[in-house]
Amino acid sequence: MRLIDLHVRDILGLKSASLSFEPGAVAIVGPNGAGKSSILDALLLALFGESTPVRPVKHGELVRVGSSRGEVACLFEAKGLCYRVRRAFGKERRQEAFLERQEGEEWLPIASTVREVNLQIAKVLNPWDRTLSENDVKRLKEAFLSTAFIPQGLVTRIVDSTPTERWQVLSAVLGLEAEEALQEGAKELGRIASASEASIKGKIEALRHELEALPEEEKLLSRLLNLEKKIGERKERLQGLRVALEARRKLDDLVLRERSAQLSLKEAEMRQAKLQRRLRMAQASSALSQLREAASKFGSSKSELRCREIKLKEIENRLFRLEEQRDELRKAYTEAQAARKVIEPLASRVDLAMEARRLLDRAKEMSARTAGLSQKIDGLICEREKAELKLLSARRQELERTFNQILEEHRKYGRELAEAVSSVRCSLLAWLSFLAPDGVLYVEEIKKRLNVAELARTLEASGLQRALSKWASLKQRCYDSLFRGQRVRQELMSLPAPDSEEQVEEQAEVLEKRIGELRSIEQKMTGQLALCVEESDRIERNLKAFPEDLADEEKIDLIIEAARAREKLLVQIDEIRDRGERVNEGIRPLEREAERERLEISALKGRMAQELDDLRRSSSEWRKLQSLNKWTVEELRSAVVESFPPVEASEVLKVRAEYEGALRALEAAKEELKQFLSGLPSEPPSREVLEAAIADEDKAFESVVGQLSTERSALEHRRYLEKSLKAARDEHRALELPLRAATKLVKLTQGRGFIQYVSNRITAEILVWVNEQLSDKPWRLFSRDGVIGVIQGGEERPASGLSGGERSLVALLMLRCLAMRLGFQGVLFIDEGLAMLDDAHLEQMVDVLNAMGQRAFVGVITHEPDVAAAFPRRWEVDDGRVSLR
Repeated sequence: MRLIDLHVRDILGLKSASLSFEPGAVAIVGPNGAGKSSILDALLLALFGESTPVRPVKHGELVRVGSSRGEVACLFEAKGLCYRVRRAFGKERRQEAFLERQEGEEWLPIASTVREVNLQIAKVLNPWDRTLSENDVKRLKEAFLSTAFIPQGLVTRIVDSTPTERWQVLSAVLGLEAEEALQEGAKELGRIASASEASIKGKIEALRHELEALPEEEKLLSRLLNLEKKIGERKERLQGLRVALEARRKLDDLVLRERSAQLSLKEAEMRQAKLQRRLRMAQASSALSQLREAASKFGSSKSELRCREIKLKEIENRLFRLEEQRDELRKAYTEAQAARKVIEPLASRVDLAMEARRLLDRAKEMSARTAGLSQKIDGLICEREKAELKLLSARRQELERTFNQILEEHRKYGRELAEAVSSVRCSLLAWLSFLAPDGVLYVEEIKKRLNVAELARTLEASGLQRALSKWASLKQRCYDSLFRGQRVRQELMSLPAPDSEEQVEEQAEVLEKRIGELRSIEQKMTGQLALCVEESDRIERNLKAFPEDLADEEKIDLIIEAARAREKLLVQIDEIRDRGERVNEGIRPLEREAERERLEISALKGRMAQELDDLRRSSSEWRKLQSLNKWTVEELRSAVVESFPPVEASEVLKVRAEYEGALRALEAAKEELKQFLSGLPSEPPSREVLEAAIADEDKAFESVVGQLSTERSALEHRRYLEKSLKAARDEHRALELPLRAATKLVKLTQGRGFIQYVSNRITAEILVWVNEQLSDKPWRLFSRDGVIGVIQGGEERPASGLSGGERSLVALLMLRCLAMRLGFQGVLFIDEGLAMLDDAHLEQMVDVLNAMGQRAFVGVITHEPDVAAAFPRRWEVDDGRVSLR
C-alpha cells in the first residue's frame, strides 16, 4: 500500500490540513495540544473508521470543539489501483463513509455504508492468503498500527518482549492464528474421532442387548390381532351406553323446562302485584308532592317577605345616618367659611409680606456674608504678610549661603595662587640657571647662542611657561570671585534686617507661588465683598418702598401665619365639599334601593295571597284522595321518604303480556314432556349411573388401546433397533480411515512444538534480514527458543545488553521487515521515539530513516528542536493547522 494524500477538516485537534505523503523523512513539530498526533488519528479514521488505541476517543468527541461536523478523506494506492475513501463524523455519533476506485478519468463508487467500506478496504489491503471475516478487519488495523506506527515509549517493545508476547504480536500481525488453530483443531479432531469410535462401539453393544430383550416379531403380531378384536367389542358396548345417556339428558331437559316455565309464571304474577302497588304509591306520592310544593312555595314567599322587610329597615337606618352626616358637614362648611372671612384681610397681603420677608432674610444673609468675607480677607492679608517676611528671610539666607560659598572659593583660589607664584619663582630660577650656569647672565651672548625657537624650547623645558599660565588663570579666578562676592554683599545690604534669626525651610520659589495664590484669593474675596455691599444697599432701598407696618417682622409673621391658616381652611372646605358629595352619592342609590324594596314587598304580598289559595285547594284534594284510597300510615311514610314515579300505560301492557306468555309456555312444556315419555320403551337409568358405566367402559377401552399401542411400539422399536444396529456397524466401518488420519495429524503437529517452532522460525528469518541491514555492526543477532541474543567476538549475550539506541534501531528494522511482509512498507510514524538517543545513535537513526524515506514516507513526531533540525522537511502544527517547511 502507498499513501498519496490526506485531507482533514475539524477532526480532533486539526482544524484544516491537506497533507501529501511523498517519499522522504519529515519531522512533525508543534506545541502540546496543537494536533500532531491527530494526523495519525485522522489517517486511521479514514482507513479504518477508528482512532488509535493509545488515546481512545468516543465518536461523539471526534469532531473538533466548536464545530458540528468533521470530515477526513484519504487517497491511497494498493495492488496497482487507486482508491479514495471519505468519512464524515457528527456530534450525534453518526458516521458516513464512501469508498471509490479510479477507473481511467472517473471514480467508480464501491461502498457507501460504514460496514461495507471497512470490509472493502480490508479486502483491498488483505496481506493474508485467506478470506477475511469481520474480526480480521480489526486484526488488519492492529497489524497496521503494530508495523506502521511506533507509539511513545514503545520503540523497543518487540526486542524487549518475552517469546510469548512476541508470538502474540507476530500471530496478530502475520495472521498466524491459523497455525495455532490448526494445532488445536488437530487435537480436537483426534478427541472427536476417539470419542466417536467409543460412542459407536457402545451404541452397537447397547443395541444388541436391547434387541435380545425384546420378543420375536411373530409373537408381537399375534398379540396385536387379539387386541384389535377386544377393541371392536368395547366400541359396540360404548355406543349403546351413549345412546341411553343422550335419552336421559333430553328427559332431564324437558323436566327442567317445565319447572322453569312454572317459575316464570310465578315471577310474572309477582311483577303484576308489584305493579299494582306502584300504581297506588305513585298516586299517593303525586298528591303529597303537590301538597308539599304548595306549602313550600307559601313558606318560601313568607321567608322572602320577612327578609325583604328586614333589608328595607336596614336601608332606612343607613339613610338616616347619612342624612345626619350631611347635616354635620353643612354645619362644618358654614363655620369654615366664616373663619375664612375673618382672616382674609390679613391673608390677602401675604405676597407683600413674603417679599418683605425675603428681602429681610437676604439683608441678614448679605450682612453675615460681608462680615465673613471681611474676616477671611484680614486673615489672607496676615498670611500673605507672613509669607512675604518668610520670602525675604529665605532670600537673605540664600544670599548669605552664596556669599559664604564665594568667600570660601576666593580663599581656595588665593591659596592656589600663592602656590602658583612659588612655582613660577622656582621655574624662573631653573630657567635662569640653564641660561647662566656660572651665575652671570650675558644677554648678548645668549642672543648669539640661542635663537627665538631654542629660547622658547628652553622656556618650555624649564616649566616656566606652564607655571605662568596657571598663575594667570588663578589670578583671573580670584578677581572673578571677588567681584561676585561684592555684588552679593551689595544685594544683602539692600535687604531689610530680619526680625528673627529663625531658619526658613521653604524655598523662595514655593513662597513666591504661595504669595501669588494668596493675592489672587484676596482679590477675588475683595470683589465678592464689594458685590455684597452693593446688594445690601439695593435691598435697603427696596425695603423703604414697602408700607411702614411691613417693616416690623412680627407683623410680617402674623400675615404669613394668617395666609397659612387660610390655606388650611380652603383645604378643609374642599374636603367637606368632597365628603358631602360622597354622602349625597351614597344617599341617592339607597333611596332608589328602598323604593325598589317597597315595590318588591308589595308584589310579594300579592303573590302570597295566590299561593295561600293554592295551598287550601291542594289540601282539599288530598283529603278526597285519602278517603277514596284508604292509604295506611306505612304507605304514606314510604311515599314521603321514597320517590315513586308515575307508571306508564306501556309498562302495564308489558307486564300483562309477560304473564300470559308465561302461562302459554308452561302448557307447551307439559305437552312436550308427555309426548317424549310416551315414545320411550322404558324410563332410562339416572344420568349418574349411565356416566359411571361409560367411564368404566372408557377405562377398559383405553387399557386395551394402551396395550395395543405398547405392542405396536415394541414392534416398531424392534424394527428401528435393527435398522440402527445396521447403520451403526456401517458408520464404524466408515470411521476407521478418518480416525487413523486424525491420529497421524495430532502426532505431526505435536512432534516439534509446533507454535514455538513457527515463532522461532519467523523471528530467525526477520533477524537474518536485520543482520543484512546492520552489516557494519561488530555483532550479529540470533534467536534461540524465542529469546533474541547477540553474538560478538564468539561470545553470546542477551539483546537486552545492547544500548538503548542499538535496541531502537534493531526494533525499527524488525518492524520494517514485518511491514514489508504485510505490504505496509510505504508509511511509518514514530511518536517521540528519538529524544532518548545520544548524538551518535541519533545520527545513525536519522540516516536509517532518511534511507527508508527514499522509498516510503517517514513521519517523526517530536518536541526536540535538535531532532527536528536533523530532517530535511518539517510539518509545523499550530492551532489545528499544518504548514510545510
